[in-house]
Amino acid sequence: MKKTRGRPKFGYFMIDCPSDHEIDDWLVSECDVIHAVLANRNLKSRLKKVRCSTKQSFESIPATKYSGIRYVHIGGHGSEHGLGFIGGAIAWSDVGKKLKQIFPALVGDERRILTLSCCHSDAGVAVLKSQLANHFSGIYSFSAKKIDYSTAIATWSMFFFRKDLDTPQDKIAADINSFFGGGKNVLRFSLVDKEHRKIR
Repeated sequence: MKKTRGRPKFGYFMIDCPSDHEIDDWLVSECDVIHAVLANRNLKSRLKKVRCSTKQSFESIPATKYSGIRYVHIGGHGSEHGLGFIGGAIAWSDVGKKLKQIFPALVGDERRILTLSCCHSDAGVAVLKSQLANHFSGIYSFSAKKIDYSTAIATWSMFFFRKDLDTPQDKIAADINSFFGGGKNVLRFSLVDKEHRKIR
């Protein structure tokens, strides 16, 4: 008797925060590209994407406490102080509060990774690292304060094309950084939760 295939092991949640010019010009967003990469890996049943162009729409993401999500990707426009939206911005600390509402605390050896794709993502990590302890295991961010669309698309396309929880986190960052060459690190991984130091 043929066994019924269970649900995929990994879960992905994308928060797409486009700017007005991206909407006006009908541009393909970074999260659209990642969604296509993941969908073609036959992970459709575990994909969730929300689009938030305004501060109000971000704040209105339901606090559903999604369980089973292992990767959360935020693609948008950031500053030293927070995420930018049409008609306003949200402080990094408030981004952290919202993420804790959406994603439950980790249980046992559960792992959850945040990939933060925006300018000044390092400023976001500085605030979110302590705030997201127990809810996330680690955060990927860009080393440079400013990041262009092409670099972001190349980085996350490679990341989500191959990444899974069984690949060491530092290894995937090193592989992507070596692709860009020049001895300059583009992607950085930061551990968040001290209780999950065995994270791979």
